[in-house]
Amino acid sequence: MRILGLFFTLVISFSLEAQDDIQKKMDEVNNLFSYGQDIMQVNGVEAAIDSLLQFEETVVLSKDRMKISLFNQTLMTFYSFIDYKKSLLYESKSFPNTDTSSIDLPKNFIAVDAAEYIVKTFGSDRVILINEAHNCSQNRAFVRDLLPALRKAGFNYLLLEALFEDLGERGYPILTSGLYLNDPVFGQLVRVAKQEGFQVLKLENEDADDREFDQMTSILKILNEDLTAKIVVLVGHDHILKKQRGSYVRMGKLLVDSLKHDVPSFELTYLREKYDKIYENPFYRAAVTHFSEFDKPFVLLDNNEPFASPNYKGFVNFNVVFPRTQEVYGLPNWSIPLEGKPYTINVDFPNANFYKIHLKNEFEKEKNNAVPYIQGYVKEGISSVKVRLPKGAYLLQILDKYGNEVYIREIDSE
Repeated sequence: MRILGLFFTLVISFSLEAQDDIQKKMDEVNNLFSYGQDIMQVNGVEAAIDSLLQFEETVVLSKDRMKISLFNQTLMTFYSFIDYKKSLLYESKSFPNTDTSSIDLPKNFIAVDAAEYIVKTFGSDRVILINEAHNCSQNRAFVRDLLPALRKAGFNYLLLEALFEDLGERGYPILTSGLYLNDPVFGQLVRVAKQEGFQVLKLENEDADDREFDQMTSILKILNEDLTAKIVVLVGHDHILKKQRGSYVRMGKLLVDSLKHDVPSFELTYLREKYDKIYENPFYRAAVTHFSEFDKPFVLLDNNEPFASPNYKGFVNFNVVFPRTQEVYGLPNWSIPLEGKPYTINVDFPNANFYKIHLKNEFEKEKNNAVPYIQGYVKEGISSVKVRLPKGAYLLQILDKYGNEVYIREIDSE
C-alpha cells in the first residue's frame, strides 16, 4: 500500500501464531499502521488509537529501538487527526532533540509574513513546491490559508502526494481519498482549493516503482499539456529537495534538472513547535522568542535574502517559521478559519467519548466516509464544548468509544 511510502516503511515481522495475551496478539499484527487504519475505517480514529495503545507497554519493554520508533511514529500520525498535543508527544519520543543549547538570533534578521512573501516573490513562477510533516496539521493550515492568494496569482492546479484519487467534479474529499484526509484540516485545505477553482489531482500512481520520478513526471505532463498551468505541489518532507542528499535523488532535483531552471521550494517541517520546549530546535526557540509579535507563519530575511537553516541551505529556498499554537475554544487557533460564529455544543450524553461536526451536504451523501470539518474528544467531566463555525449547515455527531453514534443533530450557522 502506498500509505507506507508516504510516511515510512514498517519493517516489523512478527509470528502469526494465535495467542490470547497482548504480546501474541501484537505478533499477529504484521503492520501496525495498516492495523490502525483498518480499525479506523470501521470504528473511527479514537477506536484505532485505543486499540494501538494496548501494545505500548509491550513495545517499550521490548527495548527494541526500531520497534519503539515505528510504534511512536504510528501513534503520532493517528493522534494528528484528533489531538495535536498528543501527536507532538509521540513525535518527540520518535525524534528526540539532543541539542538543548541556547543561541542568539543575528541582529540583522527581520521577519516577514510567509504567505505574503511567497505570493509577492514567487507568484509569477509556474511551479512551487511545498512540504509538510505528515503529522502536522499546522503545516496544512498554512497551505489552506495560502491557496486563495495563490489562485489570484494565477495558480490553477494543486497536486497532492497524500491524495489517492483525482477529485473530479466532487467539491470535497472523503476519508478513502487518502489516509491523511482523516485530518479535518486537510479536508478544509482540499475544500478551499476546490472552492477557489483549483484542479485538485493526485501527484503519483499507487503502483509507481520510483516515486520521485513518478512525481516529477506528473508535474511535467501538466506543464506540457496545459500552457496556462501554474502548479502548487504539496508533498512530505524531503521530496522538495533540489540537491542530492546522500544516495537519494528527490523529485525536486529531478524537476530542476529536467526543466533546466530553478523551481521554488518552501520548507515547513523544520522550524515549528514540539511537545515541550526542550525538544525544540534552538534556532526555532530563538526565532519565535525574538519575533513573538508574529501570530502567523513567517520567513526570516538576512540582508533581504530568505533564510534557510544550514542543513537545508541550497536544498530549498527557505524555511517557514511557525508560531506556537494558541487555543481558541479548546481547539488549536489554526485548526479552522478565523471567520465563523461561536457555538456552545452540549456533549453531556451517556457514553459520549468523541464529537464530529460534518458539513451537512457531505455527510448526507457520504455518511461515515465523510471527512469531518472539526472533531475532538469529549473530555471527562466536560458537559459542553465551544467551536467556531463559518456560515453553513452542519451535522453534530456524538460517538461512544467504539464509534457508535449516541446523538446527532443539525446546526445552522448564520
